Amino acid sequence: MNSQHLVQQNFNRAATNYLTHATMQRTVAHKLIKHAQAYINSETQIILDLGSGPGTFSHSDQQPKNPIIAIDLSLNMLKTSSHSTKINADATKLPLSADSIDIIISNLMLQWPPNKQAAFNEISRVLKPTGKAIFTTLVTPSLNELISGWAQLDNAQHTLKFLNTQNYTQLAEKAQLRLIKQNNWHEKLFFKDLFSLFKHFSQTGTNLPKTTGQGLGGKTRLKQLELIYPREDRGFPLSYYYLIQCYSKE
Repeated sequence: MNSQHLVQQNFNRAATNYLTHATMQRTVAHKLIKHAQAYINSETQIILDLGSGPGTFSHSDQQPKNPIIAIDLSLNMLKTSSHSTKINADATKLPLSADSIDIIISNLMLQWPPNKQAAFNEISRVLKPTGKAIFTTLVTPSLNELISGWAQLDNAQHTLKFLNTQNYTQLAEKAQLRLIKQNNWHEKLFFKDLFSLFKHFSQTGTNLPKTTGQGLGGKTRLKQLELIYPREDRGFPLSYYYLIQCYSKE
């Protein structure tokens, strides 16, 4: 089973209660929506919500009146969406016509596709010549505490390999997209124990696809990790580093 199918399974399992637990995703969605609103100047503009989950705008009470196409790899996620147009599809193979979309938004999805260049090429292909694309994603050194801890126990890959800001800029430029603006920020979450930390992944479908057979590890391994994991007064920290970029096809 390839990594995309495993990602699909993880989000399918998390779909039912996703919005209840997706506090981090909700905070980032609010930032994305604020940026996107600057480019929504007509109710006739078609918005593509790429990797929509239950819908990016479901994290906010600011639902636009525009026609919205929700596309997600997870069918169960789409079933929780209120959008009328929902398509179960891969971001690297969009079943849409070229030059058909006015605005593309994507919230914390682009870290997942193995072939990110293909995803950017598709974004560029379906975007109208005057269209805008706004996305958020995770960049290095996200999860640095977890990555550092595992590195002291073995050489296996236990988390995603995150790109940096320049990597995403280069992917977009190769797809003939022009950068308009970008912003980076980070936050640190705290958990009372490692069980709660790992539960945070499974509840939102963001647990590691087990392509290496390692995954996050069994109980014995987690106890070993807990002994060396950095702790702060507020508990076990986990850092997320974010990137938001806005692109034009002009």
